[in-house]
Amino acid sequence: MPHGYSLHIGVGYYDSTHYGGANGALKGAHSDALLMRKIAAANGFTAGQLLSPTPSEIGTGAYSHKLLATLGRLADKTVSGDMVLLTFSGHGGQVPDTDDLDISEGKYDETWCLYDRQVLDDEIYRALARFKPGVRILIISDSCHSGTVSKALPAFTQDGQPKVKPLVPKALPHAIAIKTFFDNRALYQEIRHDTRAARPALQASVIQISACQDAEETWDGTPNSVFTGILEKVWGSGSFSGNYRDFHQRLQAQAAVHGIRPNLFLPSGKPETAFLAQRPFII
Repeated sequence: MPHGYSLHIGVGYYDSTHYGGANGALKGAHSDALLMRKIAAANGFTAGQLLSPTPSEIGTGAYSHKLLATLGRLADKTVSGDMVLLTFSGHGGQVPDTDDLDISEGKYDETWCLYDRQVLDDEIYRALARFKPGVRILIISDSCHSGTVSKALPAFTQDGQPKVKPLVPKALPHAIAIKTFFDNRALYQEIRHDTRAARPALQASVIQISACQDAEETWDGTPNSVFTGILEKVWGSGSFSGNYRDFHQRLQAQAAVHGIRPNLFLPSGKPETAFLAQRPFII
């Protein structure tokens, strides 16, 4: 019998000593993680979470090494037929996709901003590459610049019609992202070198649904971020009966009024026809 495992990350604030003095406070990120954990548990997943640590919890929670170690354990544990649900709510960033100070070409890596540092899309991809053939992985990313945050090949996208922007973006400000990168240049260069030294192909089936496109921003909110609130509404406590493509289209329709265009991305570059035809969140 297939098993389902899920990990829900909510970064409501991050370590200002790494992020140029800012703490990136968000109102909805922790609630988003708890909501997605509730949806996962209701559908039979064994669910875990990583949240920003309180002062008494420093060393635990939403750290980069905790995320990568948990994904490693899940890769070792899961077998063909199993399903993994990975959700993230927090700031998204973009760092130069170069080791040089000249970033004029505008090439960037997308990131998730964990409590201690940014996790590069190359790292996420490499973690996914550890999973066995036949494992299904669904990623829900509620962060700015997250369209292809698990990227390997170009994304599958469908356009919406943006109209109105709420006030608080879930983006690491560009100036802070660049400063953070160059202030910690040796760290990020080492990560990039390690993750690109040998780039394995994905064996698992992976679907990623993101709040927005790589060049776009999405929005904080209360009690939940805008995109996660839309997802909860579309899911309808399990009343949604379509497949992943239907789900993405419904999300786009609901999100258009908020000026965001949710992205459907297949990191493997394969059609993933059987996985896409399934009902979301069902093991």
